[in-house]
Amino acid sequence: MSNHNNLIWFSHRGEEYEVNDIGYKKVVEFTNRVKTFDWDNCTIQIGHSPNKKVRIFIRGHENKKSKYNKKVVRPTFLLAIDVDNITSPDIRPYQIGSERNSLQALHSRTFSRYVFQLDNDYWIWEWKKNHSDIKESRVYKIYEKIMAFLSNPPKQEEINGSIIESPPFIHDDVDPIPAIYQPAIDELQNFVREIHCWKTQDVRGEYIEVSIMFNNEQLRRHKILNGFYEKFRLWFYGRDIDIETFLIYLATAQFKNNYFTFEKIYSRDYGIQDDTIHGDDAPPIPQRSISYYFMDKYHPVVFINTSNHAMAEKDNNGTLWKWEYQPFAEKSPVIFGTKSRKQIENQFTPFYRRFIRWLGLGNEKARDPLK
Repeated sequence: MSNHNNLIWFSHRGEEYEVNDIGYKKVVEFTNRVKTFDWDNCTIQIGHSPNKKVRIFIRGHENKKSKYNKKVVRPTFLLAIDVDNITSPDIRPYQIGSERNSLQALHSRTFSRYVFQLDNDYWIWEWKKNHSDIKESRVYKIYEKIMAFLSNPPKQEEINGSIIESPPFIHDDVDPIPAIYQPAIDELQNFVREIHCWKTQDVRGEYIEVSIMFNNEQLRRHKILNGFYEKFRLWFYGRDIDIETFLIYLATAQFKNNYFTFEKIYSRDYGIQDDTIHGDDAPPIPQRSISYYFMDKYHPVVFINTSNHAMAEKDNNGTLWKWEYQPFAEKSPVIFGTKSRKQIENQFTPFYRRFIRWLGLGNEKARDPLK
């Protein structure tokens, strides 16, 4: 038990899922069974909730060597929960679930823990130590902070959208750089690799063109089409990665009326089980208000909601853990750049163009069906 004595744990009840091999693909499928999930090495923060008494932000972190980034990165996972009821901490016996392969030494063994419950489905806890009083535990100190917040909540700055609480750190951003959230359940290699922000303007004013480069785009509901779709992308785009682009319009210097546009990639109310979603595909493209900010007004929040990377200003997968992509952070697992969508696309040569050149058909541009 000595390796686990100093960790803060978080447990929650939710729907079980399985990762199944279908051919050479991994497919995530829900089972309709409810179970309790245990997460160790978590940090806890407290914030305002628009619906209930308090919002709790649970983050998990890990350091790992990234071959893509060529450095040590620190992926962050986030779950935000809104709660009304909080019990007083007490001591109870507990047994870790067998699904945690990294904790096999604890399986089928019962130990005492310090724990308090939030509503019916969440628990914050740590293994019991040799304290003479539970009030000496880290769990009790977290409980006291939550109760102090409830008795005297701090005033929040009056800006559009709610703040997604985060540990403060120094930054010198002068233009908006978004924070991106994506369900971490998505084990189909659909994760984010790079985020590019390119500032320009049109008749509506200045805007930031944000292009997100994904490792791949594998469908879930229409998974039978994955092989065909990958070959299509290689033939017409010269890449198997997926690239999606949205815009942040800077209506005022005070950030009060800034907004997004998600042309052909708006998720509407669809979630991670859905794909082939392409909302906001007909002009005029709607202006989507910024609902959340990460830390401050310089970091508007966007949620990737579906398997085909349709996104929105709102979270359609509220009960699921998220990858929290902070492109401005020092150990961000994603590469941050300033290329335009056109510059990114020019990095790749579609297979059909290579084929045209191989055939020696002369004027490639005149014969290019996409020109």
